[in-house]
Amino acid sequence: VFMDSVFRGIGQVMFANSSLSGIIITMGLLIGNWEFALYGLLGTCVSTFTAHLFGFNLGAIRAGVYGYNGCLAAMGIAYFSFSR
Repeated sequence: VFMDSVFRGIGQVMFANSSLSGIIITMGLLIGNWEFALYGLLGTCVSTFTAHLFGFNLGAIRAGVYGYNGCLAAMGIAYFSFSR
């Protein structure tokens, strides 16, 4: 359930509420830049876990609503902080 929510959160970056879309986006990120893929995956996991921890709406968590922002924020921080 947790990983489904994580991949739905990554899919929400492209406004697709599907875990399959999240997996495809993650594979594309891995091909393009594996570091951004790892940061995006980590950010989505942390934001989804935090939403569970604070007891937010379970339906919204399952839809990936809280995960996509963590993905974008983590990749943005990685780009602007560690970019060469």
